[in-house]
Amino acid sequence: MSNNPEANLSSLARLARRLSANPTFMAYVLAAYASQENLKEDELAQKLGISQEDYVRLAICKRPSATQSGFARGVRRVAGYVQADAAQLALIIRQVNSLENLTSTPSQAGWLAAARDREGQTETEPEDSENDD
Repeated sequence: MSNNPEANLSSLARLARRLSANPTFMAYVLAAYASQENLKEDELAQKLGISQEDYVRLAICKRPSATQSGFARGVRRVAGYVQADAAQLALIIRQVNSLENLTSTPSQAGWLAAARDREGQTETEPEDSENDD
């Protein structure tokens, strides 16, 4: 990188834009959350309590693990790197994770198909009738 801080930030911003399509990076999480909440980058940076430069640095960080044991530690590490509000960052990541999980579940039709009665069975008919006269 060059000695020019503005050029470095510009290069990092370009990298962050490319990483926004990769779910393993915070750039993806930040872009998804900004889209969900209809926020601009500077508004999201303000919500996290960080500068625009730190926002770019945050975007190029790896996304914390979604596992229960590694999540809190990962969020604290990433938040500490850019001095972001760790609680707010955790909420943002959890919201994106939750919406990803909702959209990756089987379709509603699949759930409804699993709940249908067996063919030919009525609601009042028991499944196994012991009185077969």
